[in-house]
Amino acid sequence: MKLERRVLGYLAVVMTILSVLLVAAAAGAILLNADRTDRAETLRSVQLVHDTLAASRAELAGNAKDWATWDDTYRLVAGEYPEYFTDNLATNSMRNLDINLFAVYDGMGRLVQATTADSASREPIDLPGVEDLLFSSPRMNVASGVVRSVSGLVRLPNGRLLLASAAPVVPTDGATSTPNGTLVMGRLLDSERLRALSRNVQHTVRLRPMPGPSKTTAAEQAQVRPGWFSSSDGIASLTDMNGDVVGEMVIRADRAAWSGAVLALTLLSCGLVLLQLTTVYILRYGLRGILLDRVFMLNAQVDRIRQSGHAEHVMVPGSGT
Repeated sequence: MKLERRVLGYLAVVMTILSVLLVAAAAGAILLNADRTDRAETLRSVQLVHDTLAASRAELAGNAKDWATWDDTYRLVAGEYPEYFTDNLATNSMRNLDINLFAVYDGMGRLVQATTADSASREPIDLPGVEDLLFSSPRMNVASGVVRSVSGLVRLPNGRLLLASAAPVVPTDGATSTPNGTLVMGRLLDSERLRALSRNVQHTVRLRPMPGPSKTTAAEQAQVRPGWFSSSDGIASLTDMNGDVVGEMVIRADRAAWSGAVLALTLLSCGLVLLQLTTVYILRYGLRGILLDRVFMLNAQVDRIRQSGHAEHVMVPGSGT
């Protein structure tokens, strides 16, 4: 029995060590590959959000440029029919273009007319800082004589972020290329926009505003930070028109590959344990039938000969010698 326990003990130790080494090597390779896969997927989601915002900015810029050349907008800068503009022109355009701000400024940068709307209810909302928008973001003041359009993020005094596009107001007939005002259209990065982004990338998208604008050399670099065990956060810095970092877009992505790898390793470990127990069980009874029973019978016959003192043939069944 001591020999049997010793042999089985050695086999169990050897098999345990081999199983641990196998699981460790497989775990290292599988988890590393899963982490890289999930990181790449998170970065793709970040890039998709970036592309979506870029597309929205380009669309907004095109709309602002078109509206800035309309005769109605040109007349509005001159101070004509603001009431008609508020009741019809701006309201309809905001509903059709899905914007939150439609503002017109004169050649001195003074606000002539501004109409705002909530993204969901389309009710008027308060957007502080609209009066000084051109002065708080000097690049938007296109009424300085340079005919150009600009677009980008603007941080409002209350910390909210506005994706804005400014275009010079010029007559449609092209009688003059000197702008006599500025048209600004804007879309808030509010909860409604974030839900739309989340549906687009199929991950939760959150906005984390900065306490104040800050400069950084890594403003355009996307990062992946550990989140929960089953998720990771993709971080994309948001810069305004002045190049200041005004917030971060956080995309929480599921670590599908990591979770699958953990499940696979758990099943592998359970399978190895079951295989080890089955092998030890088979070896125990197989070893006893093949070798140990014959050794025990030989020992018993030798003990009987030693005690009796009479010589006799030792008979051990089996085909081995």
